[in-house]
Amino acid sequence: MATSTANLVHDNSSLANFKAWAQFISNAFSTFGWTQTADTGQVNWATIAAVPSNTYVYEIWKMADTLQTTCPVFVKVGYGYNGTTVRYQVSVGQGSDGAGNLTGAVAGPYLSSDATSNNGVTTYPCYASGDTGSFRCMMWQTGTNNNCCVLGIERSKDSTGANTGSYVSLLTGCANDAYTSLWSYQQLMAGNSNPTNNLVSSGGGWPYPAIGSGATLNYNGTTGALPLVPQVGYADNPQLDWCGAAYGDVVEGATNITVSIYGSNHNYVSTKQSYLARAGGTINAIGILMRYE
Repeated sequence: MATSTANLVHDNSSLANFKAWAQFISNAFSTFGWTQTADTGQVNWATIAAVPSNTYVYEIWKMADTLQTTCPVFVKVGYGYNGTTVRYQVSVGQGSDGAGNLTGAVAGPYLSSDATSNNGVTTYPCYASGDTGSFRCMMWQTGTNNNCCVLGIERSKDSTGANTGSYVSLLTGCANDAYTSLWSYQQLMAGNSNPTNNLVSSGGGWPYPAIGSGATLNYNGTTGALPLVPQVGYADNPQLDWCGAAYGDVVEGATNITVSIYGSNHNYVSTKQSYLARAGGTINAIGILMRYE
């Protein structure tokens, strides 16, 4: 596992500002060991001359783990959108055609947000973590105008928490209250021609029942975490990269939260920004925990 952290502007008013946040995501894929494909039309960060104008420049990355041959995972990331609106979009598929299009079962594209304007020179913490078979990031944590966004790509797990090649999960979400339907959580099944859509697709918030604003899951000296359980025709083994917690049990931006899962302790970073904290329609109910190690 590897991590990446930076304080970055949420701003597209200059090429330098746009490249700063976009390359943070791009560089994380490379650092974590993913392989960039040879598809034509991908952005060249050394020669790009201007911020995109109502569009996206893109890259295509693929996992580089041992399961890639039996359960291939390709990710297309678009960076944009124009000089006043900051967005990225993500799709996950099972291959690419060499010309910038994902093939096989494809989920997405999903936007980071549909309306997030420039926030000027203020910088906000951004976190990423992953390896050759996983990727996750939390962008602009604590950002004004609810601009915090999360992205996760994770393989299925066996009963020990080890990756399997049954499917891959894609999770996206944003705290921006102008786009409350953004929460998406899909699985792409190995060998299937279409993605399944088994948990939250739109408008439902984080995939847990409402637990009440400010509630706590403290009991008998232990604070409870809420594992995310994929539904793939049955309740499968929990994800490892993402957990939830009661809103009142976590501090915004904490980077040293320990969760015991699959018999081992793992480190997480937290956020509970605005609509990221929704659960079953209840605001300020959930803290989002992203694996950060």
